[in-house]
Amino acid sequence: AWRQGPSDHTGVFLSERSPDGAWTDPASMENRLSWIDHTANRPHAVIGSSGEAIVVWDQWIGENYGVQVARRLSPSEPWEMPSTPTDVLSPLVFYSNEPRLALNGSGDALIAWFQSAGGPLMTYMSERFGTLGSFSRPGVADFISVDGAPVDQHLVANPRTAVADSGEAAIAWTQENGQGAIVVFLATRNASRQWSFPADLQSAFSPAVSAAKCVIPVFGPRGDLYVTWSQDLGAGTEVLLAHRAPSGEWILPGDAPKV
Repeated sequence: AWRQGPSDHTGVFLSERSPDGAWTDPASMENRLSWIDHTANRPHAVIGSSGEAIVVWDQWIGENYGVQVARRLSPSEPWEMPSTPTDVLSPLVFYSNEPRLALNGSGDALIAWFQSAGGPLMTYMSERFGTLGSFSRPGVADFISVDGAPVDQHLVANPRTAVADSGEAAIAWTQENGQGAIVVFLATRNASRQWSFPADLQSAFSPAVSAAKCVIPVFGPRGDLYVTWSQDLGAGTEVLLAHRAPSGEWILPGDAPKV
């Protein structure tokens, strides 16, 4: 999936490869996945092990951008599209940015993005349980990041999501801590669908020094949670790794990661 078109009228386009290896490409600018009369950008596509495909993007809806999602249950099914240009998952305030999607084998899906609610940029999420479920739609005050400082405007990988086959999930993002550093924050969901969110700006996952960037959470096949990011801890910028065992014990905690 990608965006293409004039800067004030870009659309989201999709190329697909069938199991026999044949590609289907858009024939013209009218063959966009997003609304043809409204600009859209920053698409992100995922295909699950069941064959379900989901695409999310930022859609211009007249006064702001909102997160839209389209999905196809299987290659033989039609695409299910937003009903209107304003049919968005995000609150109808200001601009949504960088929606990122994760999907597990059971169809549990998780989308996260950053957006202003009228103050600093905050991290929001929408979750779905199973392919028959519906994505949640957070309200303006339902951000999951810590209030008091903005989420980092890193237009590459912030925030990022992960969903394990057990139903566990994680959202990681970088955010200012109000003391001159940009640090990693981590929210996790257990298999019982209960979330744990950082409580305050002192609840950073990474060391509270310099600027953390490009945080990525990933679940391994056994249920291990790995979190990687880059940060300068005093010896120059390095790639760091934290590791949580399936039992929930942090083998390499975020404040003492492996370099």
